[in-house]
Amino acid sequence: MSNRLRYNHFPIHVFPISLIGGLCTLSACDTSEKSTEDGYSDNAPDVSFYAAMGEECCGEDPHPVHGVETTDGGFVLCGKSIDESGGRDGFIVKIGSSLPTGMVYLGEDSDHSYSWSQTFGSAGTNEVANAVASLSDAVFVVGMATSNSGQSQRLMNKYDSLTGTLIWSQTFSESTDGDSAFESVVTTSDGGLILAGYTNGEEGSAEGFKSYGNPIGGEANVMYFSSEQLQSSSPPTGPTWEQQYEDLGSVRSIRVMEDMGYVFVASKIESLYEVVRIDMVGVELWRTALTDYGEATDIAVLEDNGEYTGFSVVGHVGLSDGGIDGSVSKLNLEGGIEWMRTYGDPIGGVHEFAGLDSGNPRLIFDECWGVQPTNDGGMVVACGTGIEGCDEYGLGSGLRSECRSDPRTKWRSLILGIDALGEQVWHRTDSYYFDEETEAAASASEYMIATSNGTFASVIDQDFGIGLLQLEEILD
Repeated sequence: MSNRLRYNHFPIHVFPISLIGGLCTLSACDTSEKSTEDGYSDNAPDVSFYAAMGEECCGEDPHPVHGVETTDGGFVLCGKSIDESGGRDGFIVKIGSSLPTGMVYLGEDSDHSYSWSQTFGSAGTNEVANAVASLSDAVFVVGMATSNSGQSQRLMNKYDSLTGTLIWSQTFSESTDGDSAFESVVTTSDGGLILAGYTNGEEGSAEGFKSYGNPIGGEANVMYFSSEQLQSSSPPTGPTWEQQYEDLGSVRSIRVMEDMGYVFVASKIESLYEVVRIDMVGVELWRTALTDYGEATDIAVLEDNGEYTGFSVVGHVGLSDGGIDGSVSKLNLEGGIEWMRTYGDPIGGVHEFAGLDSGNPRLIFDECWGVQPTNDGGMVVACGTGIEGCDEYGLGSGLRSECRSDPRTKWRSLILGIDALGEQVWHRTDSYYFDEETEAAASASEYMIATSNGTFASVIDQDFGIGLLQLEEILD
């Protein structure tokens, strides 16, 4: 498969799996009967639509990493692509609000197409869109831009949600000329935005974000912008408030606890991450280290019938004898770790994946990138599952032969439903198929969007471009 579906990130820590509560393969963890024929459990939600786009919308080799539902019922996705000089451009693309059904390609000459798209960046430089938020009739895209002097700067762009017109663009740099970027953004109940990422990084420290790398070094940074600042036709020159956390690296994800502050997960050194709770102006309340965890990629605030119950951190971890499994931990409201578990090795599928057993865990990579809460204290997790690196095994070895003959060398999207106790309650694997074809396109789920009607949509990286998979209602 194309290596574009998996990028270098911090080294994945290898440890005995017993330290985090045991491996939970999908065949062993689902509490419902599995359908090995179709590659999803019987109680998994159905798919409303699976839409895909190619390079024509967003530049060469587009890699989506985030998305949001807009106020008119559409979706805006963002990420990075490659420009004609080999540099990186940021892109955004809107789907809807008249959404398709079934499996559909959104080409410019197709019956269905995307509404609009935009790219930004200068030839040969590095610009990326890491996250997007929707407020009223505007969308705000945050990430990184490159200054004329070559410095990486935090970037926030405001676009008209209906037309895609750029309303304003603003960068925020450091007086020390250190590299900086935004990696996460989320709306607040008062119409503001919380933006988080890192500052004071060494030159060239932003090797990537999300699933295509991690910044090296730097200091965690959080900014708040008010509704008044964001509604203006002119960009803000600075935030309402800002906090720096000098002993932490980039904030991978930040979430809102309405009227109670915020919580984020940030890198520290290599495989060490920390969950940090802050108040309404960014003052730290507590922090919890995630040791022996691997890579942490996203965090969610868990709720049970409207009451906060804790936090979930997702990511992935290397196993002691090879392979990678998706990892999930639950923390209580005081930061105590209640459980940590791993998941992976889905069974079954269609076409070339038909009849698959759980496979060899030494070969399979299950990498989780996004999480959203359900209303019963559980969560929905976005992952990719596949095999790569077969040629790293000895020439003529049985493991190399097994690796190269396994159809999982083509990655698939993997979406997990997990309850409040960490039990796997459903899963589904999905691939995109062009009309009348039975050979899957490689895919991996990068982020999970919670929609206004209580369903979820998965942002998918395709080997040919961009995908969005909309789930139907999750049944109890």
